[in-house]
Amino acid sequence: MQTKASSVNSASNLRQIGSAIQLFANDNKGQLPGPVNSGQPAEFGSPNPQTYDESEGTYTTPFLAVRLYEYLPVVYNSGRVYSETFDYPAWNSETNGVGPSYYINREVRKDGISYYPLGIRRSSSDPTKNGTPLLLSRFATLGLDNEVWIYEVDQMAPIGSPGWSKAIPTMPVHGSYRNALLFDGSVSAIPIEDVGRLQNPVALN
Repeated sequence: MQTKASSVNSASNLRQIGSAIQLFANDNKGQLPGPVNSGQPAEFGSPNPQTYDESEGTYTTPFLAVRLYEYLPVVYNSGRVYSETFDYPAWNSETNGVGPSYYINREVRKDGISYYPLGIRRSSSDPTKNGTPLLLSRFATLGLDNEVWIYEVDQMAPIGSPGWSKAIPTMPVHGSYRNALLFDGSVSAIPIEDVGRLQNPVALN
């Protein structure tokens, strides 16, 4: 029952994240938020998102929760941000709230060309070196709708070897599946044997 409740909570989180991304795009002439890191934690060090002026060009936050702070609840305290939308019970009990809870498939590859829906973060100090996020309207032309975008992360997922990989759960925390947000905004339970759907980059025909 606890695992079921955690899964329901996580699926709700992902729907809220998807809705927040849509709202952000609506308010920013169709452009998506970013660039951000692949690993997204629930708590992290950051300037206060409510007072920081990113247009100053001295900082580019890699955290989706900060970029979406106008649409998702965040708490700022003593230089740290906490977002309940990136926290769910089974992940928290495994990690004590440390490390990423969700993973973003940042790259889409079609016809030999790479696209980065949420941009690509190459520099934390020089925003001009970072790739611009796509417009939401590009999803339809790329044929992304049914592809996995953001999902519950663990060491069995095809994420390579990022520096934080030891901080995440060793196995899927909800048993036989991982909840995932698809590019069309829906949420799906992806069976653990269907690991090919989680591959990054997302390879399109």
